[in-house]
Amino acid sequence: MMRQKKLREQLREAKLLIGCVDERFVSASASMLDGATLLEALTQENRILEKRLTACRNHVSLVTCLL
Repeated sequence: MMRQKKLREQLREAKLLIGCVDERFVSASASMLDGATLLEALTQENRILEKRLTACRNHVSLVTCLL
């Protein structure tokens, strides 16, 4: 859960740098899942957040280089 919170905050910061509107998150932790299903859902959600964060950071780097 802490990893997910940190990823979300980093993604939010990266989006602010590129001027992207931050949407509300719907997370697996907010749903009625149990045990292994919850763990699998959170793991997948973290992978998605990591990919989105990487994409935003790459965009920030590209925009910064072009300025």
